[in-house]
Amino acid sequence: MAVKKKRVGANGERRHNYAVVLEDLRAQFKAFGEKLDGVDAKVERLDAKVERLDANVERLDANVERLDAKVERLDAKVERLDAKIENVRSELGFVKLAVLELAKDRRAG
Repeated sequence: MAVKKKRVGANGERRHNYAVVLEDLRAQFKAFGEKLDGVDAKVERLDAKVERLDANVERLDANVERLDAKVERLDAKVERLDAKIENVRSELGFVKLAVLELAKDRRAG
């Protein structure tokens, strides 16, 4: 019978050791779960920030597209103005020649 008591004592000690290990694991998992909840909250905040940034980038893209269109229209206007300036220069050259011819004729005349 002494052997049985020893075995029961060994089983009881073994059970106690398992209980201690299980309790330690529970505590560690609880701490891990709490940390995981914190990480989850941070990820949700980051997701919200990324969504806001995406919306901002989309608005900026739309603004850039509108600005590109305006720049293209301005480029076309500048090209037309350059052509008009060249026409005015050419006509001014003809006016200058005509004035010089009139002045020459008046001196000769």
